[in-house]
Amino acid sequence: MLGGRNGNGQELLTTSGVCVRLPDGHQYITAAVHGFSEDVWHPTSRGRRIGRIVKRWLASDIALIQLEPDVKYARTTFVDEGDEPHPFTRIINPKIEMRHWDLVHMNTPFNGTCSGHLMGVLCEALPADEPNSIHQFSHGKFIWFGQKADRILDACCGAVVFNDDHEVLGQFRFLNTEGDTAYFPTFDPLIQDGYTLSEIS
Repeated sequence: MLGGRNGNGQELLTTSGVCVRLPDGHQYITAAVHGFSEDVWHPTSRGRRIGRIVKRWLASDIALIQLEPDVKYARTTFVDEGDEPHPFTRIINPKIEMRHWDLVHMNTPFNGTCSGHLMGVLCEALPADEPNSIHQFSHGKFIWFGQKADRILDACCGAVVFNDDHEVLGQFRFLNTEGDTAYFPTFDPLIQDGYTLSEIS
């Protein structure tokens, strides 16, 4: 659980993602861009400051958090009470390595386990920051089975979306107004920039 304040000063709760590492050894935690201006707290903005946002992919709503030196971060899923945590194995591009109707999952402290069938991965070309350049935004969607609740809470934004092999696909962004289809940006931008899974112990 992460606490932050957006650009309007509004407090938002979101869910932390995975630890990723660059080839140079620097490590970060994924999160949802819209939940923060810069500082990151746990469990809310009235709690402990644990890091700050250092990189943003705005179109994808993906941010990277640089944690304070004494903060540890595991490479495992959140788990429901009585379950065993499972380590994430690697980051994959679901457009290449997944098929329609494959099972996908996420687990958060707000909704517990949420699963569904992958409906597909869409790519959109959006203007990037550099003049005359294009950013490829890739996002997936899945039909949610509706476990344990009538909706997925907003605070689940940033939660890791993964498959049966605990391969990481991306992070949860929003549920449609009908409440049956979830959308998630893929971690394709991280793959392209050379990030791999890691942990801070």
